[in-house]
Amino acid sequence: MAAAVALFLLPMAFDLILSSRAAPFRYFAADAFYYHTVARNIVELGFPTFDQSFATNGFHPLWQLTLAALYALVEGAGGSEMFYLYASLALGALAIAGSIGLLASTLTLGGRPLPPSFSLIAVGAYGCLALPAWLLAYGYLNPHEGALPLYGTLFSYANGMESAFALFWHAVLLRLIADPRWRSWGFGLAIGTCALLTTLSRLDHALLVAPVLGYAVVHAERERRRTGDRAAWSAALCACGVFASLLGAYLVINYLYAGSAMPISGSAKSTFPRPHLGGVRWLFGLVSRSPLAPGWLDSFCRVAQLVVPALFALAWLAHRPAGTTRRHIQRLWLDEGTDLALSLTAFGVLLLSAYDFSFVPTGAIGPWYTPVSVVFVSVVVLRLVQDIPALSEPRATGWQLVLCALLCVTVFISLHRRESYHREFADLYLHDAARMLKHYRGQRVKLVEADDGIVAFSTGLPCISYFGFTDDIESARARRSGAWLSLLRKRGIDRWVTLAYAPPCRARASTHCDAKFVQGIEQVFGIEHSNFSVEYRSEHTRLTVVSFAEQPQPAAVSVGHSQ
Repeated sequence: MAAAVALFLLPMAFDLILSSRAAPFRYFAADAFYYHTVARNIVELGFPTFDQSFATNGFHPLWQLTLAALYALVEGAGGSEMFYLYASLALGALAIAGSIGLLASTLTLGGRPLPPSFSLIAVGAYGCLALPAWLLAYGYLNPHEGALPLYGTLFSYANGMESAFALFWHAVLLRLIADPRWRSWGFGLAIGTCALLTTLSRLDHALLVAPVLGYAVVHAERERRRTGDRAAWSAALCACGVFASLLGAYLVINYLYAGSAMPISGSAKSTFPRPHLGGVRWLFGLVSRSPLAPGWLDSFCRVAQLVVPALFALAWLAHRPAGTTRRHIQRLWLDEGTDLALSLTAFGVLLLSAYDFSFVPTGAIGPWYTPVSVVFVSVVVLRLVQDIPALSEPRATGWQLVLCALLCVTVFISLHRRESYHREFADLYLHDAARMLKHYRGQRVKLVEADDGIVAFSTGLPCISYFGFTDDIESARARRSGAWLSLLRKRGIDRWVTLAYAPPCRARASTHCDAKFVQGIEQVFGIEHSNFSVEYRSEHTRLTVVSFAEQPQPAAVSVGHSQ
């Protein structure tokens, strides 16, 4: 277990210590800057807001509040914002390291040895399966983000997002189920609390914990009918009561301060209860195109994290130990300890994959959506390895540890540490934001940001998200009714800014906007192309500010220069 933790933490620690200040940005997922912006605003303005004026609930609450507390702690201690960014990465990495220890403990219950291959969990079974896709598409550069890291490794979940907390709290839940005390109300309290924390870490993971709570109820009733003992009901009711009451309290608080019980971001990304066929189309496009085709790797990382864990979940539930002839449906009642925990997790993985595949547009599914499902693949493989004596020797030999270390370090250096990944994010934060602020010095600037928070975080300017994931309730309703442009006018927002997505101009100092970008603006705003002009264009990054006036007017183009 110590080797697995070391092979996860040490490569990242050496990379961050020995690299420049741009290093953290190649770890952060793009959407992490929504969290960082809201965290700073909570500390400085006293309430959760992205645009610095209106409350939002467009975030997963446990990670968001933790980051706000971390920002306040760093600021109170006199630390810099850059130190806060390093600290947020360290916090996520430590949570994942904790989950590695918990998974090791879960797998070794009942005296089973921990296979030497556990040392590879930083790369993981899913990472090994995805590795050929990255090798086939090696050299591909995502036009918005650069060279993509190997998604699905534990390294990729140290990303400034809620992934780390989801992994940690679900690992705690898994460990509890693997050594159950169903007759104790204290055990029920622990189960309900961990299920709640897993859900508050990532709200759609309520689907992952639902089978656990359901099993607690079914098991309690089964025990009552079999023995007449109602003790198991105390644990079941305690678990379900804690989970339901506190989750309900969160939804009420959401409604009271933000006007919507469900997070705005979830509503913006979900079509529930109306299923869509987007997942099927993406899957068909994935298998029908060459891995060398532009965008194939982007499609793979979105689709594979839903399909591969679901296939492993089905395989686990269909698996029967040799020598038994009982029906598969009975295995859940016969499973104990670790196997029971994995069976319940398998049902949750299937529920989550089915929901995301059916109700979440595939293009909106980020690589951080399913950390528990992806790690489940590794845990299932390791559990099956434990049943193979030749592969489950209790002590790893020296050469086995060396091979594991070489594989982890090689994958980290060649496929995770991608220098071009979010390089422009770092350039904007460290250099270009100051140039933009100098250009707009003395002006009252409010922006529509067509990125995922990096401009708002880097500049500190009031921004409203083009994508709507951090909207307030009034803005969300205005979008649905087609009155968003009127709302922007009312709020004094008359500029559009982008760094990574759909760069609007072909030439550095041109007022001509790229047609595809303009079509996107027109679909949202419903105004003519003639009302757009490029107001600011950085000379160093793709940062561009486009003004949209009520009437066509001549454009004055300013090209940023180094200070």
